[in-house]
Amino acid sequence: MKRTLKKGGYSAVLSLIVIAAVIVFNLMINRLPESMRKFDLSGRDLYTISHTTQEVLQSLDKEVTIYVAGDPEQIDERITTLVNRYQEQSDHIHAEIVDTVLHPEQLSALDVEPYNLLIVCEETGKRKVISFNDIIKIDEMSYYMYNQLVETEFDGEGQITSAISQVTSDAQEQVYVTQGHGESQLSAAVQEMMEKSSLNLETVNLLEEGGVPEDCSLLLINNPQKDLAVDERAAVSQYLNQGGQVMILAGFSAENRPNLDALLAEYGMVLERGYAADTSRFYQNNAFYIFPEYNHSSPVVSGISDDELTLLTGSGVISFLENVPDGVETEAIMTTSENGLLVDENGNQTPGQYTLAASATKELDSGQAVLTLFACPEMIDEGITSAFTNLANLTLFMNGVTANFEDIVNISIPAKSLQVTYNTIPSAGLWASIFIFLIPVFCIGMGFAVWMRRRKL
Repeated sequence: MKRTLKKGGYSAVLSLIVIAAVIVFNLMINRLPESMRKFDLSGRDLYTISHTTQEVLQSLDKEVTIYVAGDPEQIDERITTLVNRYQEQSDHIHAEIVDTVLHPEQLSALDVEPYNLLIVCEETGKRKVISFNDIIKIDEMSYYMYNQLVETEFDGEGQITSAISQVTSDAQEQVYVTQGHGESQLSAAVQEMMEKSSLNLETVNLLEEGGVPEDCSLLLINNPQKDLAVDERAAVSQYLNQGGQVMILAGFSAENRPNLDALLAEYGMVLERGYAADTSRFYQNNAFYIFPEYNHSSPVVSGISDDELTLLTGSGVISFLENVPDGVETEAIMTTSENGLLVDENGNQTPGQYTLAASATKELDSGQAVLTLFACPEMIDEGITSAFTNLANLTLFMNGVTANFEDIVNISIPAKSLQVTYNTIPSAGLWASIFIFLIPVFCIGMGFAVWMRRRKL
């Protein structure tokens, strides 16, 4: 009996020690940062802080508070997890949950509605409210037509990082988009990315305005179908000669555009009459759907690796004048591979490596004029950017917009898709052969060999 009691006592004490050790271990684990306790197993990097956000947080010198308003039991855990990651990344970020059930009076004090994020910087007096619906986006058609809640995107990092930058900075640049030449309208995604980068966007008709507005920081001409008027060309040229910045997205057009051509020639560039093709770097066996090569010395390509693909459809070709005007320096941004082609309007093909996007700078007494030309007018078309969310098209475009602003950084982080995404392979010929023919044939052969061996036994 004594031996049994003694053994039972040892077991009880050992059990208590193990239970105490587990409790202490859990307490220690709970005190670790959330990034060390919770791993991003979402498969879509929902909680992974990008390099862009890290740079913004590292340069932060003002205190920022992120209020998460709502019933703690109802707040989406993905949002609180991401907010906690921000707090861990910087001592200047403070997160606080406003319990709308227990403390509804805090909503009135903060002037915020339930299920919103409120980002506040006391030093600047600025605040930004972000609805949860702007972070976790749904397919509105599925909701209204079929009453199904289908999540499409998670835009937590893009919204929060942009808000932090906006409330802590006084920078605000003015971008004007021209009208009157059949230009393509900027998609909602592009407009949102500009807003995230503290860029104010307005449209302008240069003839009605009588020139480029004085507060213009960047003039954007997006896929014009008609030529500039003589007065418009003179106004844009004058704006550039005063240290202005102009970005043009324009490819080949069967219609002559002498004034646009003359403006480009002032900065050493020519839009050739024809389309670009590439027999090495293409998509879906279409040589006119090009994956260009990057010139990494250009600031427009900053932060984009060769593994990140840009898809250009219906791109034109840029060439540089042999005698570049005095003071002008040109630089390629994107090119075809060495197996590129220039296909003119008659179908004639001229092989070579061709420039698809370029920039030109001109040193002036009043500063530096910058003209950026993308010969691929469909580069930021919503049909491409929404279908291929893993492409770098929007990042490259926004880099071009912000590259020459000293006080503006491209923090336009794209939303992360919650839908099924497909890998984009530059040339599927080899891979198609492997997966469609070689692997099945190998499996059938191995199965046949095993069957024959067992049959002999």
